Amino acid sequence: FKQRDAIVVYTSTEPAEALKLGGNIVILDEGRVLQTGITSEVFHRPATIKVAEVFSDPPINLIDCNVEGPGFHLGNDLTIPLTMHMKSLTSGDYIVGIRSNHLHLNPQNKTDIAIEAILDLAEINGSETFFHVNYTGTKLVVQELGVYSKKIGSKILFYLDPANLFVFSKAGELILSPKNASA
Repeated sequence: FKQRDAIVVYTSTEPAEALKLGGNIVILDEGRVLQTGITSEVFHRPATIKVAEVFSDPPINLIDCNVEGPGFHLGNDLTIPLTMHMKSLTSGDYIVGIRSNHLHLNPQNKTDIAIEAILDLAEINGSETFFHVNYTGTKLVVQELGVYSKKIGSKILFYLDPANLFVFSKAGELILSPKNASA
């Protein structure tokens, strides 16, 4: 396309397709422009929660939290330590986001935090399983490679690396994105 004297506009509702094509992107929702920019930069630094939801498949997981002292407090009993990219956060209420492919059934590294939830649904999609879980009233999706069978209503343990967390204000604006963000 670079050798041609033309502008090509390609539309897609698939985030993976947009990432493969690269170039520049315009994120639209209900006819409104939400964000424009280089595709990979918009994916790794969505300006708002709405952009993160539209540009994630399944939509990004969102959890209300409170920062007090050295960590995020989620639910009744879970504190996630602030990573280096989050040290500048002041005490207060936030929304953290994490993409479903950054949640795993097994720990991926030593910094992973275990979270126990209730399984609402195990959805097999080709060679992946999407676990729809309920963590203290918050619905989350865990995307795992492989085909798994688990009993609905059972407890399920999954893991997240705090370094993969996005931090949004309560108004939905991006405050921090993961420093080493990967698709």
